[in-house]
Amino acid sequence: MSQYLADRTAVAAMSLPAEFASLPDRFYGAAVTLRTAGRSAGYAIRTGQGLTGNVMGAAVAAMRSPNLPDRITRDVLCALTVELEVLGPPRGIVEADLVGAIVPGATGLSVRRGGAVAYVLPSEAYEHDMDHAQMRRRCLSGIPISNESASQRPRWSIFGTRHYIGSPDGTVVSLCRGKIVVPHDSIDEAALNAAAETVAVYLLRNQTKAGRYQVSGRACSLRDHLWATWAVGRLARCTEHAWAAKSANAALGYAATFVRQEGQLAYIQTESPQDQLAATALAALAIGQMPPSTQGDKLRGQLLAALARAIGEGGRLVSRLDGEGRPVPATEGDSSLALLAMQDGGIEQTKLGSAKGRLTALTPVTGEGLLWKARANLGPLRLGDLGDGPSLRWIDEKGVADERGGCAVGKEAPRTVLAGLFALAPSADKDQRLAARRFCYQMMYKAREAYFADRPEDWIGAVRARPGSAKVTLRACAAGLEAFLVGGQR
Repeated sequence: MSQYLADRTAVAAMSLPAEFASLPDRFYGAAVTLRTAGRSAGYAIRTGQGLTGNVMGAAVAAMRSPNLPDRITRDVLCALTVELEVLGPPRGIVEADLVGAIVPGATGLSVRRGGAVAYVLPSEAYEHDMDHAQMRRRCLSGIPISNESASQRPRWSIFGTRHYIGSPDGTVVSLCRGKIVVPHDSIDEAALNAAAETVAVYLLRNQTKAGRYQVSGRACSLRDHLWATWAVGRLARCTEHAWAAKSANAALGYAATFVRQEGQLAYIQTESPQDQLAATALAALAIGQMPPSTQGDKLRGQLLAALARAIGEGGRLVSRLDGEGRPVPATEGDSSLALLAMQDGGIEQTKLGSAKGRLTALTPVTGEGLLWKARANLGPLRLGDLGDGPSLRWIDEKGVADERGGCAVGKEAPRTVLAGLFALAPSADKDQRLAARRFCYQMMYKAREAYFADRPEDWIGAVRARPGSAKVTLRACAAGLEAFLVGGQR
């Protein structure tokens, strides 16, 4: 691009930089996106020539975007983030097979109708958290409506890409589904421990003045806020970092505004009444990480008393603690979480016997239910069937690079929350727990990965919900932070 600006060298006379010499000949198409402050300012895709022609042609075409200044100078160019995706050969596919053929964030989709063609690149699907149906709609919306296109059946193709990001400082990185994938075995205990603090710093940066944790400026549920509070509180207790203790204390102060008291009982009034049991349990666990205080100990005792009252006939816990509406049984995961909080708070075992017996004998129907049960030490963790549903599976070293060590239900993509809980299960295999922690590490944003953001550095420490999406959730941050604390002196 600089060469073109300098002397208007013809595309045909240009050559690819040395770092692209290793690309196989089969990669032939090229898409170039020019970004300023994370936003796309120019975009072009070329597939009609050889690799060199397509890359250079797309770059020159992108520079002609109306979103850029009329005169592109070297200074303007050097301020841009340049994104290059080199497309692999397309494979024709029938529309009915799109569901099973598309790997989120790794597979691109194109449609040809008449003389028009439209693309959704893997990076676009990754950035915008698109599934196959959304990719299909985006493709079709890119085909101009005409008599010719309306009379033609759409012809679909899928393809893979290689993804490169060139930063304004001249650094070029190769990304796999938005990540600079680190060799799995190189992620040691020191890196994992440091990652815990990196996530906590991210949460601190995104904490409001009122004390509420957010992700990327988005408010999250009170339940997830309290999980993050517990995680940051654990870090503060392990490291004795004053900043972490201050952050957790502010987060508890925010949650305290949602405490509702009934005599000697107290519970958290959540947005959804069905989250009251879990949020109250998380609040009790979070307070347990803070230095002893008369006020805090009293509130914790009241929260634990409300949890104990939630144990009904046969050891079944209810999800609502406000006494309103018809009692709704809590999920296996929420029940296990509540039992974990009561055990942590020193509730007499005689009061927990019926609930422990019921949960120990129960076969959870969700992955999170099974893993919360294992974390509460209610029996050994056995990967397998979830009631009448699909099995919970752990992804071994044969899995895709950024999925290794992850946990998934059936054919679903692995999720960070599941891997984080797996890492915290006392009965899980030691090596598998380490692999799960390493998976969470891959999901954490590092420098140069948030190329689509206005301030990429602000994303460092955020944790993705799953490999195929750029989406960050507070639950993933909390689960990842806790997973990083396991092992060593944490």
